[in-house]
Amino acid sequence: MILRIITLLVAISLFAFSPIRPENAGTVKGDKGLFIIQFSWDPDSYDSDHRIAFNYRKISKLNLRGAPMHVYVTKSETTALELAPGEYEIFSVEFYTMGMGGKTFTIQTQLPFTITSGQVVNGGLTFIIKEPGSNKVMLLSLDNEKDAQWYTTQFQKQYAASGMSAAWKFADKEKTDKLKKSYEELVVEREKAKPRKGVKYLYGVLGVLVKLDKTSDGAVKGFQSIETGTYREITRATSTGDKLFCTLGQGQYLYGTDQGVSVVALPQDVESEPHVYLLGADKFLAVDENLNIFSSSGPTLAWKKQADYRVDPAAINPQFNIPYVSFGPDKIYLYTTGPNKFKRLWYSGYDDINFKKMELPEDIKRIPLVTATKNKLVIGPITSSLIKNQASIYVKETNANDWQLLSAPRGDCDLLYIDSNDDNKFSLVCGFSGVTKSRSYRSVDGGKSWEEAVE
Repeated sequence: MILRIITLLVAISLFAFSPIRPENAGTVKGDKGLFIIQFSWDPDSYDSDHRIAFNYRKISKLNLRGAPMHVYVTKSETTALELAPGEYEIFSVEFYTMGMGGKTFTIQTQLPFTITSGQVVNGGLTFIIKEPGSNKVMLLSLDNEKDAQWYTTQFQKQYAASGMSAAWKFADKEKTDKLKKSYEELVVEREKAKPRKGVKYLYGVLGVLVKLDKTSDGAVKGFQSIETGTYREITRATSTGDKLFCTLGQGQYLYGTDQGVSVVALPQDVESEPHVYLLGADKFLAVDENLNIFSSSGPTLAWKKQADYRVDPAAINPQFNIPYVSFGPDKIYLYTTGPNKFKRLWYSGYDDINFKKMELPEDIKRIPLVTATKNKLVIGPITSSLIKNQASIYVKETNANDWQLLSAPRGDCDLLYIDSNDDNKFSLVCGFSGVTKSRSYRSVDGGKSWEEAVE
């Protein structure tokens, strides 16, 4: 199958060849234009330990090359560069593995593009694949116009009314869709080889999303392709009834049915990349990194805003504003993990989204994790820098006000699981990655006592 994909890539057409964060977008700064590009890659060629960067430079009227600029990219996300008008070129793509001295190799390219004041230039989505058993790398430039327009409209509003042009010629759509079909067949073949009984949908690179037809014991009988309208990687897909909800990253989500999914329209006044959650059929929660809260219920998206807890990101470290959500049986818990005064915990019911602040004891210094069950609300474990000390776990009954402080068996316990059928049964994972040996512990009395789990 991989060789078939390689052959198809060759038949299509191959190129041997400071980003703007959305929350930093504003008015066009002087005489500028916008260049946007996405990169994605075959997971069989490069795993999650790889990073990719590209180098570009300006070319003068005398054909002189300017100083090179180096840009790291996040897989399948849009990189935006606001540049002065003129001629530019991407002259190399670099591949890295994580860790010390991780640079692996560089591909020399020559991809010229022109920046015009006030205009958007779209570099498409560059899909990268490595020939099995060799270091030969192929790059294919795909037409991602819909995603590019969505990104510009949502996060680069100052350019939304501007024209958009392609930086260079993209691969033929008909042949590109054949490539996507080959990836669909690949993921289905792998599921056939090692079937998983509870898996109904498969997803991945190039916007692949398929519904599986399975026997009662999990064997694959066939599959149905679901139209997604994107070549971006789908990183998560969940279903509620006949509804599908897919995550692409960078604030972009898809929603629909087995007949097709489309982009979820975000709130008009969202200030930064939002985290969007599906609460039920046609019911959504969204929280941006300024802690604006939005909710919508019904077949037509009509976002309601709650700005009670909005923060100015310029006032504090932005990482203290990253929102996390824990879903309990009856309530939703929204929290941030910053220390001391930056620890925040709010709660809301599901029927009418309206978050209220939960008061916390002073001795809870931060909130690394919130776990909610029918009867309990748990904060922690809060690790200690000393292994010989004990990590802290705070527990309260759902409808009570008082918190009980419990101790984990070690200071390096950082993951807690609670049995969905019996919320007195706790499981802990302890061990700092690469520093201490990982061990598991269990409790049958709600965390009051612990014993080491024997695997």
